Amino acid sequence: MSSNNIIARRYAQALFEIGLGGGSALFDELAKALHAIAGVFENNDELKRVVKSPLVNNRRALGIADDLGKAMKLPKTAHHFLNVVAEHGRLSLIADINHEFQQKLKTHNGIIDAEIISAYPLSAGEAKKAGEIVKQIAGQGKVNCEFKNDPEILGGVIVRIGSVLIDNSVAHQLKQYQSAMKGQ
Repeated sequence: MSSNNIIARRYAQALFEIGLGGGSALFDELAKALHAIAGVFENNDELKRVVKSPLVNNRRALGIADDLGKAMKLPKTAHHFLNVVAEHGRLSLIADINHEFQQKLKTHNGIIDAEIISAYPLSAGEAKKAGEIVKQIAGQGKVNCEFKNDPEILGGVIVRIGSVLIDNSVAHQLKQYQSAMKGQ
């Protein structure tokens, strides 16, 4: 894990703990504000360049963050958080901080992310059935399914739930048969 990921995780944890103290309304407010801030940085190449520049000191970064917070009409807590991030020279990590915060919020709310990869696009009925099966496998909470296509798997599906991978693809089965044949 890179030092930037560790730093982003710490800032996300700090914001998460602030959210815990304020209840679900504050959590929602912070999540939306942080997502919006990250979106501004993601969609503005000049802003990204400026905050990554070693020529921009923390004081100037704080001015940029404060102006951005005012322009976006951020809630007080989110605006203050953005300023703290800027003051410590971490604006370039805002996307990572947002990602870590959103993951912590999902975990807190019992939401599990799952990725379902098929060789071809699934119909609405197939997607619904696949989602139900993944929810049974996960065994708890709400499951947020993301569907992707990869024709190279030939058929079947690959399901990723957190760090668990279930590969029931035709390509995987063919590789297993090939390995078994070599072993004889």
